[in-house]
Amino acid sequence: MALTRESFREEISKSSTFSNIFNKCSPDLQELLINLAVELSPYSCNEEGYVKNMTETSVRFEKPYLTGRKRQNYCMLTLRPKQKYIIVDVRTDGRPISSEILIPKNLGNRYNGGFEWHCFIIEDEREIEEAVRLVSKFYKG
Repeated sequence: MALTRESFREEISKSSTFSNIFNKCSPDLQELLINLAVELSPYSCNEEGYVKNMTETSVRFEKPYLTGRKRQNYCMLTLRPKQKYIIVDVRTDGRPISSEILIPKNLGNRYNGGFEWHCFIIEDEREIEEAVRLVSKFYKG
């Protein structure tokens, strides 16, 4: 289920927790999140929406896995209005991740499901292409 700008805005409006966080962001950061989510959505198979009503990580992308739960998170976006950036957490399951533009930080087995999570920060539109390249490397197809 690929996102459109309109469908994502609608999802945001239906989540009181996430709407509050989103509304604290500058218009530029709001646009950055929308554009990043729309660009990442083709690599996901979410069936029940992307916005999760959580205080921390609020946008999640899912993929099916052969064992365990039918769908597991593989990429999560967290808004940081005060710092004016988005944290992108991506599940690598032990595969290497590198970038000359973004600086991935190894989080280890931070979340349930999968292992070897990495995070990096997105601060402006010029970094979206590299973020999508990194995520799609692990989750194309």
